[in-house]
Amino acid sequence: MNCSSITNEGNAKWNETLANGQPMNGECLDGYQGSVSRKCIQVGSIGNWSSISSSCNGIIFLFSFFFFYRVFFKKEMINFKI
Repeated sequence: MNCSSITNEGNAKWNETLANGQPMNGECLDGYQGSVSRKCIQVGSIGNWSSISSSCNGIIFLFSFFFFYRVFFKKEMINFKI
């Protein structure tokens, strides 16, 4: 029994895998990065994917977060030193 491949769920690609309950790593799609996993579990005569653990975040999102973090907190630190 297998879980079917999925081309895009949770911003990740999931390959067909055996329904044995072992964690399976997904591959983040282009423009995303992170580390995701889920299990393929046999339920009766079919394989079902469990919910996704962790996430694939957009690279633009990560860049924006670090940019704004640096701008705002660095500004606070400069004002604090004055």
